[in-house]
Amino acid sequence: MRIGVVGNGMIVKMFLQDALLTEKAQILSICIRPHSLEKGRQIASEYQIPLIETDYDNFLKNPEIDTVYIGISNLVHYEYAKKALEAGKHVICEKPFTVSSAEAKELNVIAKEKQLFLWEAFIIPYLPPYSSFKNAVPKVGNVKLIQANFSKISSRYSQYLKGEILPAFDLSLAGGALYDLNIYNLHFIIGLFGKPDTAHYYPVKGYNGVDTSGGAILQYKGFQAVCCAAKDSTSPSGVCIQGDAGTLLAEGSASTLSKVIFSNKNGETILTEFSGKNKLHYELTEFIRQFEEHDFDSCYEMLEHSIAVTEVVDELLSSF
Repeated sequence: MRIGVVGNGMIVKMFLQDALLTEKAQILSICIRPHSLEKGRQIASEYQIPLIETDYDNFLKNPEIDTVYIGISNLVHYEYAKKALEAGKHVICEKPFTVSSAEAKELNVIAKEKQLFLWEAFIIPYLPPYSSFKNAVPKVGNVKLIQANFSKISSRYSQYLKGEILPAFDLSLAGGALYDLNIYNLHFIIGLFGKPDTAHYYPVKGYNGVDTSGGAILQYKGFQAVCCAAKDSTSPSGVCIQGDAGTLLAEGSASTLSKVIFSNKNGETILTEFSGKNKLHYELTEFIRQFEEHDFDSCYEMLEHSIAVTEVVDELLSSF
């Protein structure tokens, strides 16, 4: 897979670090905005990227690139992914996939019409602990309650409090706790149980209206899932499923899952542990496998999941 990378933020650097560990991933070019050219040069030097572009259209004209990785502001995921697909490139797009289900569905149509791969890089289903967790869900018996929490104070929060609104806290750029952190909880739970019957969001709003933290209530037949996330405070994160036969706990955020534990009246069992190191390597390895084997079925199945998540986000935002 010959990849062109778009962006220069933290997630891009994480992707590049893990791509270096994947022999079949070759990074050919990086595209950054003109005012970030010096950052682009530093990244290109550190990760041995031969080409730097500041014009996205020129970047897409490179015939050597077959796949575009998009790691930029949430609001422009759709625009950049659409251009890449129309240019005949496969696309890996960071979460959130798009900021509306209409955008997600349009990208889905384009990818299928052109027989292109389109992946949302939301990591969860590719992590080793997730399979362990998913396989253990029947052990809890009838599900009664789910709690998911991903709360970590943002490194940008102090600047936000001083009145400097960066993309992470800019509502007009699809910033905020729902799109940044709670989206992982939604992916996790919808991946296990499908779309809920109803969904409602209770945000804690900052001075510019952005949700600095908040809770989403997903109503399923027979149980509720409570999804909490915060960028304005920190707490232990995890996912807990309570049932009438036991409890399943994933320690760590839904994006990492450091430990999976099952407990019932007979005691506690650690099902798996995970260091969290090089976690993007797992999704990239699976994307490359699908790419090499022309496994569009697996790709499009996960794409339908991504669309389902955007539909739930639409419903949550309607109650914002």
